[in-house]
Amino acid sequence: MSHMIADTLDELHRFAALVGLKREWFQDVRIPHYDLCESNRLAAIRLGAIEITTRELVRIHRRNDK
Repeated sequence: MSHMIADTLDELHRFAALVGLKREWFQDVRIPHYDLCESNRLAAIRLGAIEITTRELVRIHRRNDK
């Protein structure tokens, strides 16, 4: 599984819809995200998603918390 995040919640929900994810799959936790199975991860990449490492995700989250 992978997590999909975005700069804004609106962007995240719009992109999730493009990937074919249901809104009820949204996880509004400390880092709002959608979980992606491998086929959805590949679809997101084909649509322009940029892969980042877990370390980069933490760095982004910490920067946004300040």
